[in-house]
Amino acid sequence: YDLINQLCADEEFLRLELHRSSVELSAGTRGILTLLELYLDLPVDKCRVLEAVLSPHIGEPTDPAGWEEITDVNILHLLRSRFAKNQLEADANFDTTMMTPDSTIDLKKHLSLFIKRMISGVEEAAAS
Repeated sequence: YDLINQLCADEEFLRLELHRSSVELSAGTRGILTLLELYLDLPVDKCRVLEAVLSPHIGEPTDPAGWEEITDVNILHLLRSRFAKNQLEADANFDTTMMTPDSTIDLKKHLSLFIKRMISGVEEAAAS
């Protein structure tokens, strides 16, 4: 009986921690979006596209694909299409299958590259 009560208490604690983590991830993503929108002086329609790629809406823990997987696939698609450096990179056949990542290192690299290419694209457009 005591073990079952302890397991129930642990489950409740973990559920609350998961909710807290989701709220923090959502707030952090919203902060990044706001900084990018202000720094790049994006119009409203471009802000909505950016928000679709880097969604601040974190799904339920029971969703089959998590925020990381969806965001990584969105970013990879843009990096390999609109933000490709050259035609060879754009034509490459990359697998964009959603998989649960072992760590966030790849997502961090993809996000960093995405932001760098966005900034350089806006700076090139402003210079012309």
